[in-house]
Amino acid sequence: MSEVVVPRNFRLLDELNRVEKGQDIPSTISYGLADDNPLLYNWTGMLIPPPSSKHAGYIYNLEIYCGDNYPRVPPVVRFKENVSLPFLNAKKEVDPQKFPYFRNWKYSNTIETSLLELLRFIS
Repeated sequence: MSEVVVPRNFRLLDELNRVEKGQDIPSTISYGLADDNPLLYNWTGMLIPPPSSKHAGYIYNLEIYCGDNYPRVPPVVRFKENVSLPFLNAKKEVDPQKFPYFRNWKYSNTIETSLLELLRFIS
């Protein structure tokens, strides 16, 4: 069975609608549009690691860029803080080759699932 291909902007509008309505979004992540560009490229995000992790007490702010090929390819995710994580490149961006979730990206993945996987990986 093949996946239904939804146009990029419809897919992103659906993701935006879901987060704005707070539909089962875990409290350990947050995301939304960074600007009012109708093409929905620039997003912001936040990760709050659980108290039991070595990153407890930190809040990580993210810049998320969903390019023209999203959701066929993962978004570009950049940490705003200086943080040392094995899957970040010199620009503090998640390197798709070092982060398994991005390396094995599927069309059905979303910004939300990406943030949850990042949080799981650092926790």
